[in-house]
Amino acid sequence: MSNGTVSCYSTGTGSGGTVSATNSANCSINKLVGTLDQVPAGTPLTATVTITNVGRTGASLESLVLGSCSAAAASDANGYVGSDTSGFCGKVDFSIGTSTQCIYPANASGACPATPTNSGTLGLAAGTTFSNSSTPPLTLLAAGASKAYTFTVMLDSSATNADQGLAARMTMTWNQS
Repeated sequence: MSNGTVSCYSTGTGSGGTVSATNSANCSINKLVGTLDQVPAGTPLTATVTITNVGRTGASLESLVLGSCSAAAASDANGYVGSDTSGFCGKVDFSIGTSTQCIYPANASGACPATPTNSGTLGLAAGTTFSNSSTPPLTLLAAGASKAYTFTVMLDSSATNADQGLAARMTMTWNQS
């Protein structure tokens, strides 16, 4: 799926669907790929996800669960695929933030830097859960409220020829209840 606008509702049918305690939805939003063919320490890629509570009740739980990170041949590898599939995720610098705080790597007193560093990588973030009780916390959304989160990725300056032609993949699951 492209980086365009995607609406995902736990009712499965939109904001007017049936609400129950077991509602959930699975939406595919590609936030790690903008332009392939990144160069070490090149231009960071950013994408923004806006979470909106379209319900009538404020959220009591907010969490973002990052799955494992894997690397495989990029869709445009053109015949050359590097051998560093086990280390590649550690060479993709990564941050998640709002306009006022950096969720990952954590900085509650300021926004993420425009250029991520290797203090936060996909490899280091894998398996992490962020929530409204983390430091810094995710925002519990009141009914009708929204919060924008910016995801930034960049190939680290330590990447070598062994990292050429690879792409990273990580599942991210947002929960709100």
